[in-house]
Amino acid sequence: GEVAGNRVCIESLTYWARWKDADGRLHRADTECRDESNARRWLSDRIGEVERERLGIVTPADRRVAGHSKAKLSEHLDAFIDSMAASGRAECHRKTTRRCIERVAEAKAWRCLADFDRSGMEGWLAERARSGASARSRNAHLVAIRSLLNWAVRVDRLRINQLIGIPHASERADR
Repeated sequence: GEVAGNRVCIESLTYWARWKDADGRLHRADTECRDESNARRWLSDRIGEVERERLGIVTPADRRVAGHSKAKLSEHLDAFIDSMAASGRAECHRKTTRRCIERVAEAKAWRCLADFDRSGMEGWLAERARSGASARSRNAHLVAIRSLLNWAVRVDRLRINQLIGIPHASERADR
């Protein structure tokens, strides 16, 4: 690199940006933009986020949730299963939970946490009931999905669990 005073200048293929967050901490990040106008737009977006947080329009928790809501479901599921392992859940329980979540997510084409919705889950449960699935099986799937979403709320990956209040099927009535 080229020495300029007390700095070494290294030419990068992409633009880098510096900005201060709502708490006044300085951040520096690669914009991954090769075009200056795109890099300026990227920085403008970061500054807009800081201003919304400073004005109280958005909270830090809202920003964290927004960052997670469009991430792939598989990333969240891996972290959830790791969390279950860390809390001492048995391997067979973790595998069953993963399988239940993946089954429903695949059937409903849910690819990220933002895709989960109450009506979709209720529709899937009703469809499974019509096809002869037992109440116990339907409940296992509901509990697995609900557990994932409860965990996501606890770790600031979701604001609310959309599936709260969906009743369990009566296992006594459906032997």
